[in-house]
Amino acid sequence: MKRILMISYFFPPSGGVKVQRVLKFAKYLPFFGWKPIVLTTKYPQYDYMDSELLREIPKKIKIIRTYSFEPAKMYNLIKPLSGKRRNIVKPEAKIDQINVKKMKEHSWATKVNNFIFIPDSRIGWWPFAFFNILKNFKRNDFDLIFSTSPMFTSHLIAMAIKLIFKKPWVVDLRDLWVLNPYLRPPTRMHLKISTSIERKTFKLADRIITVGEELRQDLIGNYPEIPAEKFVVIPNGYDQADFKKDEEKKDKKFSISYTGSLYLFSGRTPYYFMTALGELLQKFPKLKKEIKVTFLGPLDSQNRKIFQNTIQEYDLKEVVSLKDPAPYRDAINCIKHSDLLLLILGKESRDLKHNNYFRYDRTSITGKLFEYLASGIPILALAGEGPVKKIIAETNSGYVVDPENIEEIKKMILFCYNLYKDGKLLTHQRKDLVRRFERKRLTGELARILDELTTKER
Repeated sequence: MKRILMISYFFPPSGGVKVQRVLKFAKYLPFFGWKPIVLTTKYPQYDYMDSELLREIPKKIKIIRTYSFEPAKMYNLIKPLSGKRRNIVKPEAKIDQINVKKMKEHSWATKVNNFIFIPDSRIGWWPFAFFNILKNFKRNDFDLIFSTSPMFTSHLIAMAIKLIFKKPWVVDLRDLWVLNPYLRPPTRMHLKISTSIERKTFKLADRIITVGEELRQDLIGNYPEIPAEKFVVIPNGYDQADFKKDEEKKDKKFSISYTGSLYLFSGRTPYYFMTALGELLQKFPKLKKEIKVTFLGPLDSQNRKIFQNTIQEYDLKEVVSLKDPAPYRDAINCIKHSDLLLLILGKESRDLKHNNYFRYDRTSITGKLFEYLASGIPILALAGEGPVKKIIAETNSGYVVDPENIEEIKKMILFCYNLYKDGKLLTHQRKDLVRRFERKRLTGELARILDELTTKER
């Protein structure tokens, strides 16, 4: 069995969506003749942990956990001492006056980190990870290097290992790097340095994997000197093992659920949905006892304020519940026990450009889409043109409406509710098209790339 050195800052017991891709690759690669060796952090800087995910890691997989020097940890220790919670939205501001385009994208601490640390604030992991491999491994201890981001420090570690051990190297980009409009370098100097690092990474790497064809085309367009065949697509997906039949739903209410994060700087806001829901229930007050809406996942302070205001304005306390990030298993159960799954994306017409290159919201595909698809439960997507709308239409998995058209959102909520009451809220989903996103199948695509690269080396 060939061995792959997988470098990832996030790995269980870290929780959330950030670990799912690399975890599932590690879980299923042994089925295709590859034994993973995972290099990760011992005490990662992350919002929440999910120890249940440790059960999915095959026992024979070797995991190396190293220290990492991270000044951000010190900030998190002293932040509670201030006694204040930062809120970008001023309390006196009316919700309809909030302009997403003009919102501050990040806190001052994040901006300081972005100014000081390149490529990201986890660069302090680099020496611990690199010297651990240098000390404990010989050239024949692994056959190939795989690094995944975020965090982009993973690729700098892999680059150094590539130069010394002379092994094939696969770069996995879950998000764009330099072209990501939400990670804009603070100055032209930072942009120049980051672009130089990214270009060097792509030149040395043997393959660069992205999660969507649109992202692949963006990278090819930005780096025409890199052979286009180096860039390949392996989308995110779902693990069929997570969607085994469960107990039947006990709640008799029409249940709408959203699982995942909501950050206003990226254009993802509950404002339009909440306003539509509130106006609908004002017109049909009896529905308040018939509908239940759950938001499960992290919120930024801006969106939390929007929730507070809309819940108070439309008296939705008994209808809408906000739940903190939960273990992955709980999030999946929330999905499986819903009648309608809500997906919120930014409007594609927003002017979110990065140095006049590309619109990221047009090309990005949220990972939760594939878990929604796997459930077979109808999806209500607030999204514009792009791959998400295309996938939902192709697989016949739900409905897509303009993310800022309150009247259309109201009509769609009522339409789905009426179908539910008549027992006709079904998708007639194209299961054959959904199965192409199954994690084990996608891992097989990765394994074919690994086999090709190691065969060429020999």
